Amino acid sequence: PDQLVAADAARAQGAAVSAVDLADFVRDAVLLDGGTVHDREPTVRELVLPPTWAFGLDDLPGYVPATRQVRVTTDRDLTRDGHGNPVGYLGRAHPLVRRALDRVRHRALGGDAQHGQDVRVSAARGPVAVPTLLFTFVGRVLSGAGRELERVLGVRCQGPGVRGQGSEDPRPATQDARPPLDVTYLPTPEAWLALADPAGAIRTTGVFAEQFADWYAQAQAQAHALAEQMFCTGHATAAFLAERRSAVEAERVRQQEWLRQRAAELCGAPAPAAAVQVALFDPANMPASIVASATSGWAALDDPALRLAGFAVDVAQPVRLRGEADGVLRLYRQRLAALDARADLRPPEVVELGALMVVPV
Repeated sequence: PDQLVAADAARAQGAAVSAVDLADFVRDAVLLDGGTVHDREPTVRELVLPPTWAFGLDDLPGYVPATRQVRVTTDRDLTRDGHGNPVGYLGRAHPLVRRALDRVRHRALGGDAQHGQDVRVSAARGPVAVPTLLFTFVGRVLSGAGRELERVLGVRCQGPGVRGQGSEDPRPATQDARPPLDVTYLPTPEAWLALADPAGAIRTTGVFAEQFADWYAQAQAQAHALAEQMFCTGHATAAFLAERRSAVEAERVRQQEWLRQRAAELCGAPAPAAAVQVALFDPANMPASIVASATSGWAALDDPALRLAGFAVDVAQPVRLRGEADGVLRLYRQRLAALDARADLRPPEVVELGALMVVPV
């Protein structure tokens, strides 16, 4: 019952954080990267992919390599459009979804900075009383296997007001005299999306110089420090790290039990004899003396990996079973290496994504 409750909670959380229209997401990513999109039928969309997207897709259903056109649908049961052309189903596992994710992440983290365009800063009118900065960050935990956790975080910084308004001294406020900023950590998108309403977008010309230049650097430093403090030392991140380490160790135990069962199936239970101590290496690279020892005494070894290694080089055993034992060992070592990589968790870190300058409506 506890596992069912946990599974229901996980499914509900997943639905809440992944309520994204994949078709629109891929469309926006293609357009952002210079491609074109045409809606041909109610459920069929034709994409002309940017050149950088067109590798490794030749066997993709609905793709025409010569023109970089691909027809996709969100209808699982549809395999051809009204003209008989093949179409591919655009689900979570579709290559274009992964490609769109990679390209958007690449842009968001400043991958196009070499083109001289900073796409990470914008301006808008919003429901604020004074000029406000919204900084966004990605808090992440990396391991030897790649990204283990990523969360988009927000920090709202309310400014001291427009310089010169309601003040007898129009001179710029010094760093020491400037009132402290009101800095608020916003851990979920729901807490800051209202400030980022696309309907309120305005041109950035002059906005920074007139209303944010005096205190932008101060706000940026405080926002980064707060995001780093809350994410890197927060309870949620600590709970994730503990859960991930526990899950990896539990999987390691399951792999050891799986190896023990497979060794029993192929080699039988350990024979009652003195154990032969050998190291776990690839039999092909073992010294001849160790191979001979393992070959003659593998049946008495309690360690399933050593027993399988000895069985795999014992020419008295059937070739098919020896090959299967070698395959089991190879798979076991690969799984352990993957678990070791996932267990190599790096310290949590925070990377700035961008900023939104919000001025009162």
